[in-house]
Amino acid sequence: MHDLTQCLRCGAPLVDTSRDHTRACARCGTPHARHDLPLSKFPLTIKLISCATDEVVWSRTITADEAQGLAKVEIPSFANSVHYPVRAEIEYADGTTEVKGMS
Repeated sequence: MHDLTQCLRCGAPLVDTSRDHTRACARCGTPHARHDLPLSKFPLTIKLISCATDEVVWSRTITADEAQGLAKVEIPSFANSVHYPVRAEIEYADGTTEVKGMS
């Protein structure tokens, strides 16, 4: 198991935050989240869907090989766009789907 202690963007130390599995960079403020999932969930696809237009504005598939190497996934912000807010949908290899709201 990998312990994420440095920012994947700038290399500065990460500090614990109040949310589970979430840390923030002490230098640039970039949030980092870590989730341990069984390999049976991979490949998984993360989609951001515009709440304004209901279109997929960003998508990324993560393979089991990437996950074993602690996949780095940078999710773009849509805070100042016509698509704000967006919702996140995660589709797992086992057929389950998780939907989360985002800002």
